Amino acid sequence: MRENLWISLKMINQSSPLNFDPAVESKRPFVSIHTTLAVCLTLALLQLMDGVLTSFGIKEFGISAEGNPLLRGLMQLIGPVPALITVKIAAVLVVCILGEISYQVSWVLKALIAVAILYLFAAVLPWTYILLF
Repeated sequence: MRENLWISLKMINQSSPLNFDPAVESKRPFVSIHTTLAVCLTLALLQLMDGVLTSFGIKEFGISAEGNPLLRGLMQLIGPVPALITVKIAAVLVVCILGEISYQVSWVLKALIAVAILYLFAAVLPWTYILLF
């Protein structure tokens, strides 16, 4: 009985994603948890900012001001605020999942950084400009 338990635990440990293999780890570029966390928090903050700015834009210009046709359709279906909350929560959850995946797939963190830059210039700054000027 005890031997079977030991074999089972050993098999679980070998299949664990946390299993450390120096040969594999030496080939994978090191990504600090702080870097990944900073990128994910930045994207979450950009989502929040876009949600707030979009809600102000929708109040001032109407639903037709939303550039994303899927989000615009959802707004027409369930209302602007519930649609924004739903979409932004889903987006933050996706960012969290991708942040976790980035520890095993090296290009995911680079993609998240690119998405953050794109989001800043394609969503947050345009709404800021439209609402302020």
